Amino acid sequence: MSQPSIRELLKGHEECLSQLKLPNSKKRMRAIVEIKKVIQKKIAQVSTSSARDLLEPLSLLMRQLLKDDNNEVYLESLNLLKFIVASLAPHLTALDLHLMMGSFIGVIVNNTVTGTMRIRMASDKVIIFFAKNNNIGSFIVAKEVLKNIERINKLVVQPTMSKKEIEEEIEQRKQVLVRHYGILQMLVQ
Repeated sequence: MSQPSIRELLKGHEECLSQLKLPNSKKRMRAIVEIKKVIQKKIAQVSTSSARDLLEPLSLLMRQLLKDDNNEVYLESLNLLKFIVASLAPHLTALDLHLMMGSFIGVIVNNTVTGTMRIRMASDKVIIFFAKNNNIGSFIVAKEVLKNIERINKLVVQPTMSKKEIEEEIEQRKQVLVRHYGILQMLVQ
């Protein structure tokens, strides 16, 4: 069986996808709630192979939802993310979990740098939720945070850059790096 697209996953509920593109944040939030209901039905009868098939389309959907600028929509997206990850994690291999977490941790951390205190706290709770999940654990979360730090380090220090350019680049990415290190510290506690 090939991996279904998100349209195939939400067959019969295509209006939810179109509502996600609307400028009205309340309609986008309602669409996320409806999508959660549909996904809940699909995941209720999930097996190991069907969980792997759902992984990519749901990851793509979640990455799009987590990019929303509206705080309420973003918070609702975090709730959906927690539900999806908690539901799929028992059916996935360690490699699949690493891939799934890798696609979300960077997005969540970057959103917390520019977000409000409420966004930061909700994002921290989601990261702690992942770390405490029996199937995921703090090791996978910490590893993904370290990968994101390494990615930032590679972007910052290019061999062709002057010392001044490197300092400017570090200053720009300072908040993101501090946030990543804060999450690592939170995972150690």
